[in-house]
Amino acid sequence: MHKQEERRHRCQGNRREILQRIITEAGIPIEGKANGTDLPRKLATWTSPPLRTLVMDINKWSNNFMIEMLVRKFGAGSWSRGTQRVQAFYRTAFNLGPELVQITDGSGLSKENRLSARTLAVILRGAYHDFEVGPEFVASLKIIGGEPWKLKVKDANLTRRVRVKTGHLDRVNCLCGYLQTLDGQVRVFAILLNGACQDEDVWEQVSRWAN
Repeated sequence: MHKQEERRHRCQGNRREILQRIITEAGIPIEGKANGTDLPRKLATWTSPPLRTLVMDINKWSNNFMIEMLVRKFGAGSWSRGTQRVQAFYRTAFNLGPELVQITDGSGLSKENRLSARTLAVILRGAYHDFEVGPEFVASLKIIGGEPWKLKVKDANLTRRVRVKTGHLDRVNCLCGYLQTLDGQVRVFAILLNGACQDEDVWEQVSRWAN
């Protein structure tokens, strides 16, 4: 127990030194020295935007850092606790246990993440029909035309008929979201490809489903 306490104090000291260096390099003077007994003083308060705004920025810009911080927030400062909460939600809401979905980070960059296109479609369907958050989530996805975050694909038949989230890793190409068929029905789709492929290959499949 003594060794654990010693390591904790050493880590706290390292973090304090790093923070002091960052502040000093930014040109902010530090007065006095922290001795562990000074009471903290609130210098400023920043109110976070609502979650719907954060999700909009995350999905429109594919902001991996923001989603990682959001997961950490869910875990009260811990990524592992945050991902455990997400997995617990999937189990409770969709009956998707760890054998169907494994999450090790928020951004999906880790190769330890595991889920199938079918599982992803189940989650997307559930999100679409969730009256509390569904409209905001769908609105946060990218579209081909009509707003600043246009997708690069050029397909007149799909314009304004798809809302998607893209994902790319080395030799991994993913596309999922919602599409509107010619008769006005909305369909969920998810494509997860491992191996050599082009964006055009993925969008060709989406076009076949939509038309």
